[in-house]
Amino acid sequence: MLDYIIIGAGQAGLAMAYHLKKSNKNFLIVDGDVEIGASWLNRWNSLKLFTPTEYNHLPGFKFDAPKGYYPNKFEVADYFKSYVAHYDFTTQFNTLITAVQKKDDGSFLLSHKDGQLESKSVIVATGPFHIPYTPPCHTKISEETLQLHSNYYKSIDQLQEGDALVVGAGDSGYQILDEVSKDGSRKVFFSGNTNVKSIPQQFLGKTLWWWFSLIGFLSFSKYSWIGKKINSTSQPVIGTDVKEILSRENVIAVGRTKDAIGTDMFFDKMNVRIHDTEVLGFTL
Repeated sequence: MLDYIIIGAGQAGLAMAYHLKKSNKNFLIVDGDVEIGASWLNRWNSLKLFTPTEYNHLPGFKFDAPKGYYPNKFEVADYFKSYVAHYDFTTQFNTLITAVQKKDDGSFLLSHKDGQLESKSVIVATGPFHIPYTPPCHTKISEETLQLHSNYYKSIDQLQEGDALVVGAGDSGYQILDEVSKDGSRKVFFSGNTNVKSIPQQFLGKTLWWWFSLIGFLSFSKYSWIGKKINSTSQPVIGTDVKEILSRENVIAVGRTKDAIGTDMFFDKMNVRIHDTEVLGFTL
């Protein structure tokens, strides 16, 4: 019987695998995707990390890039593949774990579509946000309108000609809003919070993460006073100039999305008619 099964072959799962191998444990990494780095490769093509090279190393193996460099999604996936090859981790893909059951003897039984796996212990390293969320009103929108969640958006080449709507004010929403509106060729409606805080990636010649490390920001427990304070506030957008994007002539902030009927969209600030040649991109 295996000592451990790690569910998830992302950065957390690989880091755990490193420490288990150092401890001479018998383990297996399982993942529902088809390859190492799939969770990164599935994101939009222009995606880059918020953290520079010096903060991207997994245990025991350096990320091969210059200091201060912000890797793209392809470089992150390649690094993970090199990491697995370097340490010769045993992996099993296309294995989506659907249930974990603790047996009477204290071991665990893990179920997937092709059978079951057994181990003495289980480490869940799947990460959050696996199920894309779209507002319920998306089902009321005309079928002639293209809808894309950020999980499936790759580049502006996917979009039809005409105006666009971006819904969602997180990092992904603002990054995609930036990309879609940058050349000014289309009108882009934006539905989301316009009062979010934006933090630059560098300050006084040092990276944001250098300052975070200096003040101990990265080591605070979520149960500490400051940790609870951080969790209770909205997350800032990092490295994206929100004010500049919202100031563009072709970007129109419409407030919160309220409802939709056919080609009509209803927002806090205005109503918009979405024609058949326009695109609607949900990027929550």
